[in-house]
Amino acid sequence: MAYINAQDVAAIRAELKQAFPKWKFSVRKESGGLAVGVTILRGTVDFSENFGHSDRRHCQINQYWIDSNWTDLE
Repeated sequence: MAYINAQDVAAIRAELKQAFPKWKFSVRKESGGLAVGVTILRGTVDFSENFGHSDRRHCQINQYWIDSNWTDLE
């Protein structure tokens, strides 16, 4: 496994910002430096219908099934 450093995280953040200019992300190196955590803070898609509960503000997204579970993606 490759170690992820601060420059890698900054590059991921810059690419996300360029690809999704209307979205706001939190991009951080996870502990141990082997993974990057990305959280969508704001965007153009309303994910709330997929939360399951109206008071829930957190939802996991499986990147391998995103096309079949999410609509209105830019």
